Amino acid sequence: MSHSEKIAGNTVQSATLESARIATSYAGATQLTASIPAIKVEIHDAIGSTNDRAREYLTAATDGATPLLVAADHQIAGRGRHGRSWFSPPGANALFSLALPPGFCRGARVGAMNLAAAVAVSRFVEREAGLRPGIKWPNDVEIGGAKLAGILCEAAGSEGRIGMVIGIGLNVNLTADQIPKDLTRQITSLRLAARRVFSREQAIGEIAAQLIESLTAPGETAWRGVIEAWQARCTTIGRWILVHRGQERLEGTAAALEEDGGLLLRDAEGRLHHLTAGEVTIVRME
Repeated sequence: MSHSEKIAGNTVQSATLESARIATSYAGATQLTASIPAIKVEIHDAIGSTNDRAREYLTAATDGATPLLVAADHQIAGRGRHGRSWFSPPGANALFSLALPPGFCRGARVGAMNLAAAVAVSRFVEREAGLRPGIKWPNDVEIGGAKLAGILCEAAGSEGRIGMVIGIGLNVNLTADQIPKDLTRQITSLRLAARRVFSREQAIGEIAAQLIESLTAPGETAWRGVIEAWQARCTTIGRWILVHRGQERLEGTAAALEEDGGLLLRDAEGRLHHLTAGEVTIVRME
């Protein structure tokens, strides 16, 4: 395991991911935005889960703690929503989590961190790969209906000091022969879609910088821009969807996105349901 004390401080290189390159990408993406705070960077060759490590950090954090970025070459127990395992072979993808201390951001932004993360991932993909990804509510970034990235947001901390963890898994250099046959049509990567190799360190540094900028930008106009960017890329709004929430099953049209990240679903009787989570299957266009 390697650590960097500050984004601009000395870094110790990992054999497979370099904290120096992550730090440089982060700093390069934020050099014109002085209000973005410095962050700590922690690199692991292998780890159970970057989200679990970020949760540990927040549990032990004191008031005024610095945000932490945890990245790993490989996750032994990586997971997505509902405790599902996250498939990623060593050395292929960008696997990282941001631990944001209590009070780092407030209001509607807390509940909609997954939206800001999806926009940050999408903008990086558009800028660096020249691709146009879509966002499937609530937490997937896709290309041509195949999953490119997943996002997992969790509250964490000790009593009275609750922060947030944002975990991101972006398929960067995953190759076709690394994908299990039963997932071939469900998963893609930047390398497969753009037909070239990408820097995982650059992806981690720039996406983290974009995300923190979105969450800390002053004023509601900036946040409205994030919501509008999400809506412009959303593949869910306007479609007839099936949503499972535990034992509950809802079906209807995905009508609109609310500023807290919730989805408005209009059922066949015209009733509106406010959804904050759920497993979504897109059935058809309306």
